[in-house]
Amino acid sequence: MRIECCYCGVRSSEEFSYLGDASVARPEDPRGQTETDAVRQHWHDYVYLRDNPAGPHRELWQHVSGCRLAGSDA
Repeated sequence: MRIECCYCGVRSSEEFSYLGDASVARPEDPRGQTETDAVRQHWHDYVYLRDNPAGPHRELWQHVSGCRLAGSDA
């Protein structure tokens, strides 16, 4: 598979690391929040519970053997 890096051009997928679903929204910064069961549950769900959609979806890849920047690819 070939992935296009916006800085390095088209490269082999071996130079990239898959970082997961690009559509998952990170929870709010927990600093300044009281650590409650709801906050812990929200972070648990963000880290461990992910959908596995069938069909096209957005993915996040990092160019670890190149510019080391991350970008999403459909």
